[in-house]
Amino acid sequence: MRAKYILVLIPVILVLLLFVARLYYFGPHSQSRRKEELLASLKLTDASLLFLVQRPNATRFEPYTVELYRLYKDGKADTCLVGDEESYWWFGGLKMRDDKSVKVTSMGITECIYDVATGVLRWTDKSYPPLTEKQSDYLFISNKVARLGYRF
Repeated sequence: MRAKYILVLIPVILVLLLFVARLYYFGPHSQSRRKEELLASLKLTDASLLFLVQRPNATRFEPYTVELYRLYKDGKADTCLVGDEESYWWFGGLKMRDDKSVKVTSMGITECIYDVATGVLRWTDKSYPPLTEKQSDYLFISNKVARLGYRF
């Protein structure tokens, strides 16, 4: 009798595990919404703004690209790639570490550190070499984050 229940229970557990794994990797909408999402924003001491944005990729097996944008008061903008083959960033965030650096987090875990003065992004696990930001279009980025729900 117990063997019968175990034979029924094993497939149910496997299906639940697959569902949970899919939910974790692809996010709450399982990529069905397929739109950009503003994960976090932070105002720095120099009055510039940082934005952490996640956008879906064309392929479903490498679901998201995560980018860090910085808008300066003087009309300049920078962008820095955080990851291009990422799973869903649950609770993505930006937290001031000190006056000189910002922690980029996912699920409360620090993924990388952004140096405010130099614009260099360093991964805590050293999986990627340090990456510097690239100059970007202020108007494009400001319109993008406004469209994603940020109010200036």
